[in-house]
Amino acid sequence: MADKKIEEELLSSFHQQFSENQNHLQTIFIQFLSAVLVILGGYGYVYTNTRPDADFYKLNYFPNSTVMQSYALQHLIGSFLVAQIILGLLITLILNIGYSFRRDQMAVYNIRRKYLGDAFIKEIFGTKSFNPHNQTIYVFLPEFNRNFVYAIAVIQALLLGSLLCFLHKAANYSFLGDWDLTLFIFLPFIWTFVVHDVYWEKYKRVCHIEKSLPEHTPPAVDGRI
Repeated sequence: MADKKIEEELLSSFHQQFSENQNHLQTIFIQFLSAVLVILGGYGYVYTNTRPDADFYKLNYFPNSTVMQSYALQHLIGSFLVAQIILGLLITLILNIGYSFRRDQMAVYNIRRKYLGDAFIKEIFGTKSFNPHNQTIYVFLPEFNRNFVYAIAVIQALLLGSLLCFLHKAANYSFLGDWDLTLFIFLPFIWTFVVHDVYWEKYKRVCHIEKSLPEHTPPAVDGRI
């Protein structure tokens, strides 16, 4: 009777948790998408208003006018770095959310195995779903988080490629002469790979190996009062 009650409570909590997670993911999606669009809009505006012959430090103006003709290269590089750093922070946040979900999912999964049994879990949830163990480095995050991380990483790569192509044509920039700034331009993109690897290592320590759990048996009652 006690096991039946525990089973019903666990199933009820699962449905509640699933509903809350879906609503939470929808909210996060809207917030992250808004942040990405703002970042791309800001960088895109500076990029399209910067000329290849722009000065590195000073704004360019039309002759005999106070109307700006072009941003300086430092403005373009600065807007790029701001966009990349914010995207890197978003990736870090998404990785943290995804890792925390896997960690909590592991605890819930072990509780279900202990009180519901492997056969019941396989019948209800299947052999793959809701099992956080033994994922590869490419799929250790939940699908929602994983798709966001990869999408933002692609955006970072596109922004980096666009800036490098522009600076290659720029008259007042040299990759070798400004090697220190060139290296700094690559750092936010490198950060993405580093932080992804950090959370992969954290996942392996917590969830990578699936441990066998003893079968649940109700406590014995000796009849004494």
